[in-house]
Amino acid sequence: MKPCSFKYAANSDQTNSVWNNMTNYYYDHIYYEHKTPLYQWLTENFKARVEGGYLIFEDEKYYNWFMLKFQ
Repeated sequence: MKPCSFKYAANSDQTNSVWNNMTNYYYDHIYYEHKTPLYQWLTENFKARVEGGYLIFEDEKYYNWFMLKFQ
């Protein structure tokens, strides 16, 4: 397992786009239907935690899945 991170607080358009796509999906489908907190959902589905402006993934495969889903 290789840990991987994604800096969601960056100013790049690509970073903001991925983060915005994820939050839109989360609020439209997850929070609206299940009321699952965002950080809990990220941990359960992508093995990720939020820390200091980064989304840190436990394993690179979860990072890849996240990017494929929300890019």
